Amino acid sequence: MPVAPTSQDIAAAREALAVADPALARAHAQTPAFEWRLRPGGYEGLFRMIVEQQVSVAAAASIWARTVEGLGGAVTPDAVLAHDIDALRAFGLSGQKAKYGREIALALAHAGADVALGLRDIGDAEDLERQIEAMGRRCLRVGLDVRDRAQIAAAVTRIEEVLGRIDILVN
Repeated sequence: MPVAPTSQDIAAAREALAVADPALARAHAQTPAFEWRLRPGGYEGLFRMIVEQQVSVAAAASIWARTVEGLGGAVTPDAVLAHDIDALRAFGLSGQKAKYGREIALALAHAGADVALGLRDIGDAEDLERQIEAMGRRCLRVGLDVRDRAQIAAAVTRIEEVLGRIDILVN
């Protein structure tokens, strides 16, 4: 994960910009000091940025917490793909944001990835499995609660048995 600039780095940069531009000096005088916010990279970071768009900080935090909880604690392409749009909307996501999350996850399959879907309910995501297989990719649904280490180990073993070596593992 990248290293955030320190408070002193931010203050120095703001001061330098204020000296260089009178409009920025006025903005600097009216804006309180702030901490740099870092987001995780990869799919989770991208999806979180989508969730945070055009809503208040408080609303985004609430929606994100419900999304993480609803996805079993891990925001991964497989976890998102295991839920239909209505299920994602139940976490507080707009229909469009839910679609973005699913489409990004499907893009991984389009890029040639075989996909294992870690599901709390193995009966979920049959439509998604068919969609991925229609792309010519293999798809495997495995029972998985990411809070249970034994289930994680069993899922990894099953995935390797069926799909072979795991090249990319997203959590």
